[in-house]
Amino acid sequence: MELNVELVELRLEGGLLAGRIHVPVPVQITAGQYFLAASGRPDEALAAVVFPAGNMDGWLDLAPPLPSAWSAGTLLHLRGPLGRGFRLPVVRRVALAALDGITARLRLLWNQALVQGAEVALFTRRIPASLPDAVEVLPLESLPDVSGWAEYLALDGTLPQVLEWKSRLAFPGVAAEALVNLPMPCGGMGECGVCSVRTRRGWKHACQDGPVFDLHELEAL
Repeated sequence: MELNVELVELRLEGGLLAGRIHVPVPVQITAGQYFLAASGRPDEALAAVVFPAGNMDGWLDLAPPLPSAWSAGTLLHLRGPLGRGFRLPVVRRVALAALDGITARLRLLWNQALVQGAEVALFTRRIPASLPDAVEVLPLESLPDVSGWAEYLALDGTLPQVLEWKSRLAFPGVAAEALVNLPMPCGGMGECGVCSVRTRRGWKHACQDGPVFDLHELEAL
């Protein structure tokens, strides 16, 4: 889907720019999918990768960080949603970890888990400003302690962060996924290889095969 939209609101979340756009048609989004957004500015050579943080009533919230040159009223050409998102099974206990401190990319996922009636624990070093009371917030360093509690685990961070935490965790038999935050400039159009990720099944492209991967399948470079 391709849309021309307006960035109607900007705000700071954890010192980073987040925003909201009005979408004229319903958009079906899976948590973890992304969009490519281009402003057409002459100093913006590539479209920006943006992740949704909320989707309702014709409004789409965009997770930080957004380009610092954008301002309220900026017109954007939006392409997406793109890529593979999270596949949350029907479980009772969900553990989510924002490895880089940006929790907004996980917002759609914890909302989905709550709708399913699951208990949700969010592990982060930065407490979000707005969070449902039903979501328990815990220090990121305590994540290994819930290996016997969680029935589903989702990590979100850069590839080095995801691989480091994978080596520190033991969740045998638990469904586990990771949103790998990498540059994805072509959005799956050119297979440029910038977003290559090594898995047990060979090299994959985050822009097409991810950016959400089975955590058990990821391998160190």
